[in-house]
Amino acid sequence: MPDAITAMNLDDWSSVHNRSFEEVALDIISSTQFYRNRQRDPRYLNKLLRMAETLDLWQRGRLSESQLREVMSTSDFPILFGDILDRRLLAQYQNATTSWQQYATRGTVPDFRQSRLIAIDGLQTPFYPSAYPKPEGKNVSYDNSLAETGYTTQVQVYERGVAFSWRMMINRALNFLSRVPTLLSNGATRTEEKFATQLFIDSAGNGPNATFFSNTNKNLVNITNGATSNNPALSVQALRDALNVMYRQVDSGGDPIEITGLTLLIPPLLQITAEEILRATNFEITPATTAAGTRYVTPNWAQRINPVVNWYLPIVDTSANKHTTWYLFADPNVGRPAMEMTFLEGYEQPSLWQKAPNTMRMGGAVDPTMGQFEDMSTHIKAMHIVGGTLVDPKMAVVSNGSGS
Repeated sequence: MPDAITAMNLDDWSSVHNRSFEEVALDIISSTQFYRNRQRDPRYLNKLLRMAETLDLWQRGRLSESQLREVMSTSDFPILFGDILDRRLLAQYQNATTSWQQYATRGTVPDFRQSRLIAIDGLQTPFYPSAYPKPEGKNVSYDNSLAETGYTTQVQVYERGVAFSWRMMINRALNFLSRVPTLLSNGATRTEEKFATQLFIDSAGNGPNATFFSNTNKNLVNITNGATSNNPALSVQALRDALNVMYRQVDSGGDPIEITGLTLLIPPLLQITAEEILRATNFEITPATTAAGTRYVTPNWAQRINPVVNWYLPIVDTSANKHTTWYLFADPNVGRPAMEMTFLEGYEQPSLWQKAPNTMRMGGAVDPTMGQFEDMSTHIKAMHIVGGTLVDPKMAVVSNGSGS
């Protein structure tokens, strides 16, 4: 009984009748389950005291067994007898690691309808030609180049359920039920990460999204866009080329875009290469204008870049260059982001749900362990609501690492 407070069987409570109230209370308080539940929820102690008082009334004959069954229902003692899997799911999810927050902004929408993001450009060019100020007596110079760009995002429901029989609940080898929240939590985390990756990868898996990453958008690391070579493999020079390509970007008025924080997004097989480059203390360089054999040591300027491994890159990208393609994203929280991950208001985190049991004893309360009346099964599902969209191609560059 002490280690199974949350799964008491009412048919076995008759064994308590021959013991004193003090003995029962001591068993409960000294149990490990009591300590865990008290740590989990501060209301647990009050609920436990209510249960103990009810048992005391029954023991002294002031409460019949049928009344005891009615009182000790799940609705009256949800902390003691209720399902706590939802709380475990959220706790596990908060500790999980995802990478999309490093290169995509986070947004919310009020419902499932399409939501439009609007970017306003124009009116930011320097006032009047730089060669002279406003001439005396001349009217104000008007700029009618104000323009807007719309991006559409929409959230959808993603879910997965699991059902298990009453026999499994009774046997529950290897503490089966406690593993369900962790497994579903991992599924929710992977849903987010894979969805984010699919936003900037071609829908057929043929490398980076060709509409977003293109010479038209000037965000391919190649000679056309200012690099020293086409699609260079990850290296110090390749990062220099990527920065040169990104820093060449200008806004709709032809003025510079200030880019500060940078994220290097890489597949797992480039992790060691990235660490060797970004964690080095110094670089040894040979300027082209110096005599042969002359070298200089300079502090590692690349340490400003944050390396992030996306483990889904070689899964979503099925092209021949899936292990060598690397991306450089601007900080999504400074200025306009390259992409957005969108969530439904009030459902920003994944949630776990259980189908309400409907099996009850004749003349008694519902027994949650018996599940559904027809087949005695228990049903649990995890639900996550997520969407997203690509936004500004000026905030990201890519190289497939092929060297061509």
